[in-house]
Amino acid sequence: MSRGVVATHVLAGIIAVVAGATAMLAGKGSTRHRLGGIVFCLALSVLVASGTLLAAVDWSERWHLFALGAIAFSLASLGLAARLTRWRVWMPVHILGMGGAYIAMLTAFYVDNGPRLPLWRLLPPIAFWFLPGMVGAPLLLRAVYRHRAGSGGARRRATARTSGESGGAIIAAVLLGGALVACSDSRPQRPEEDIALLPGEAELEAFSRQKRYVDVAPWRVAYIDEGQGAPVVLLHGCPFHSFQWRDLIPELRGRNRVLAPDLLGLGDTQVRLSDDYRLPKDVEMIVGFMDALGIGQADFVTADHGAATLQLMMRDHPERIRRAVITNAEAYDQWPSEPERPYLELVVNPWLGPVFRTALRFTWVQREVFSVAVHRKEVFTDEVLHAYTRALIATPGRWKRLQRFFRWQLDREHNQETMRAVDGMRRFEKPTLILWGRQDTNFGPVIAERLASDIPGVVGVEYLEESAHMPFQEEPQKYAQAVQRFLGADSSVLEMQRLKYHTRRDAEGTAGR
Repeated sequence: MSRGVVATHVLAGIIAVVAGATAMLAGKGSTRHRLGGIVFCLALSVLVASGTLLAAVDWSERWHLFALGAIAFSLASLGLAARLTRWRVWMPVHILGMGGAYIAMLTAFYVDNGPRLPLWRLLPPIAFWFLPGMVGAPLLLRAVYRHRAGSGGARRRATARTSGESGGAIIAAVLLGGALVACSDSRPQRPEEDIALLPGEAELEAFSRQKRYVDVAPWRVAYIDEGQGAPVVLLHGCPFHSFQWRDLIPELRGRNRVLAPDLLGLGDTQVRLSDDYRLPKDVEMIVGFMDALGIGQADFVTADHGAATLQLMMRDHPERIRRAVITNAEAYDQWPSEPERPYLELVVNPWLGPVFRTALRFTWVQREVFSVAVHRKEVFTDEVLHAYTRALIATPGRWKRLQRFFRWQLDREHNQETMRAVDGMRRFEKPTLILWGRQDTNFGPVIAERLASDIPGVVGVEYLEESAHMPFQEEPQKYAQAVQRFLGADSSVLEMQRLKYHTRRDAEGTAGR
């Protein structure tokens, strides 16, 4: 059914373009003008109907076909009604209605196909929405003005001439677009429901161009690999990727081999849109990732979603962990947090999600959205915002992947995975540092203290006072220094710190009772 609808949609679009061009270029009142207009209206009706069906099947990516189709159909209906009823000043209404419908039709074409067209793909996506109107609207207004400037026979001749001129200019733009379509990349692509993303599909920031790829069936994991020495695995948060560790990696690579993979459903790790991105699969991926690189055991530095992954590893694979750092973690049944929940729900909403994706192309929107993670939003420079949002919205496949990821974040059964890990955490005695941004409104100090009481290996809780959810972003030097102290400390020193810390906690607990 989908192929038939697509074929009908394409055929109707071609007929509407040719018929509309014929009507605009023909003498007004001529048989060719009338027949062209009739065929245009009929083809546009089929185009709008088929576009509505395509939008219904894949609303998040094709809602614009319905919206712009409705606008085009309404304008054409207005223009046709003006011609049939010939009310006062019907001609300007007819010109604007039919010409506006043609422009709306072209706008839908470019919004749908612009990202895949040579030259056009270099433009910002917002340009696809406005360029056809910016070219066509002045020409239509000129045609109306020249019609109103004439009178009698002169008016009719002027209308015919100016409409033809404006039509010719619009047609030129259409033919340019058609030529671009004809020479556009025709290489076969895998269906979107198969592969969520491919390497090099988007303009990568300098950091991500350094990523390597390793096969961990069924995924192809993107990761940073720098330095030599004892391995340290960095697990990022949601909805970010390994870019969040850009300040920590240079501080650790002098003494360690630093590995920063992108988790499932995030960053540049290649997954299918039918894959499972939930926490148990992240654990499976990390273990397979370590096996693929020949790493039996490593230190872990984790945050948010990566820290949730670590909690499951503490239960299922404690032997793979030497030492662990936990930062502002998703834990227990406390995620997603209340500040972030509205944005997650907006992304997965079938009606508002596409609008939100478009809005996320604006830097000020990005900064406002991500500000829930920091104490000072100015730490999100334009470069940082681009790196984070690029991985989420650069292609339709990435956006669908994010929607799938967030649906699981909102799934209460999935949220219980960290609750089910608590018993394993309570048996984990390897050295663990809780390193927390005190100003976090998502996962505050209460969760840090609760983790410290549940994990017997905790050697202490350190707070970064001027940071919220992302202390590695807001206080990168202090964060790196704390991690280096912990990873470089002698085991006997850490054991003494652990005993001292838990003795003090027990004493405080006894005094509190």
